[in-house]
Amino acid sequence: MKGRFFVIEGLDGAGKATQVRLLAAKLRKAGKKVTIFSFPNYESTFGKFIRDTLAGKHGDLKAVDTYYRSLPFAVDRLLMREKLLAALKKGIVLSDRYTTSNLAFGAASCAPGGRAAFQKFFEELEYGSFKLPKPDRVVYLSVPVEVSRKWLTKERNGKLDTNERDLAFQQAVEAEYAKLAKRKEWRTVVCNEGESPEEVSRKVEAALR
Repeated sequence: MKGRFFVIEGLDGAGKATQVRLLAAKLRKAGKKVTIFSFPNYESTFGKFIRDTLAGKHGDLKAVDTYYRSLPFAVDRLLMREKLLAALKKGIVLSDRYTTSNLAFGAASCAPGGRAAFQKFFEELEYGSFKLPKPDRVVYLSVPVEVSRKWLTKERNGKLDTNERDLAFQQAVEAEYAKLAKRKEWRTVVCNEGESPEEVSRKVEAALR
């Protein structure tokens, strides 16, 4: 499995970080070298800019063209390209979100007729021009919007960012994820309310096998 790149995707609050952590622990216990990434990289100066933007500190995000407001997320990944490639030479890479998030969230902001063109542009930009590595497998944690929203609200003590507060937008993102999940490198893991993280983790492992 050396050099394999796995991405965990899903709505805000779906439990992506938890599943990445559980999977990494199991792989490391099995003797695998694992490196974890999370996007946006909020530890960097650029990532902090993205966090402030989502919090509304740079004006109304929805007033900005979808392509322009999606570019910072792509650049954030570009800035981590060398670290990603170096980690892949050593072993397995697990990522909480990736280019695949842009394909869902950005497309959900476009008019229906422009969504395919948006996705094509950013895939060509990130995988082509930026030469970012493509994931070997993307696991989509399928959680109903109402459930993920409840989990996230509890986790954040009600402090949600611009995108997270917009229920209609989250529903549009969910629809885009459902379409993306039909791609051959994607696998869907249905997460039921009441399931433990460990139960979901077993399903994630099965999807990766």
